[in-house]
Amino acid sequence: MEWYTERKNSILTRLDPRMKQYLLIVYLVSTCVVTGWQGMVFPLALVMAGILLARLPLARLGRAILIPAILILFLSAILLIWVKPVTALMVGIRLLCVMLAFYLISAVTGCISSLDGLIGGFKMRKATALNIVLIWHFIPLFRHMLKEAEETAAYRVLEKRGGGLIPLLIPVLSAAAEETRNLKIAMQRRGYDAGGDRSRVHPLQFKKEDYYAMTGMAVYVLVLLFI
Repeated sequence: MEWYTERKNSILTRLDPRMKQYLLIVYLVSTCVVTGWQGMVFPLALVMAGILLARLPLARLGRAILIPAILILFLSAILLIWVKPVTALMVGIRLLCVMLAFYLISAVTGCISSLDGLIGGFKMRKATALNIVLIWHFIPLFRHMLKEAEETAAYRVLEKRGGGLIPLLIPVLSAAAEETRNLKIAMQRRGYDAGGDRSRVHPLQFKKEDYYAMTGMAVYVLVLLFI
């Protein structure tokens, strides 16, 4: 998932990463628990408002959710065999809301900041967090680098010669592994792994924006429960 660093001034990006994790959990639980029309309309409206507040590019959003949205549509169509159309529609919209919520939180939270939030909020072991963030970084990085390689003129030359995609895999894997190794070194210096060579970091602190966001989510849950 790409972190939109050029939009650091958005409201959601400035929130503490721990607060983003908490808001995501509350949103997911409320979306799955609340029934009726409000269980479809309010979660969808809230996540779309979040996307607009984060100022995420809608074109990239459409490309990112295209395949998952098709799968959700396919699943909803299958559910029509056993349930009423309204129920299938509700399931489809809820799955769409969950997917958009994960996309939103991932897009406005950097990998390291997100792991800061997980460690601070859930006391995860730093060695485990290090491995998670490295995998999280490597997979999309490898896919992005492979896509770029496919679009180059060198790839078209290889295609004409019959080399295909195979000759690109080893250098792309090597380049992605090198980028991941650099990230590992940077994270070790920040204290995510055992060792003495660490740089000083500032502890996370909740700001007034975080309390505003928490209050807004509490109001949202109360509206869902009593409307």
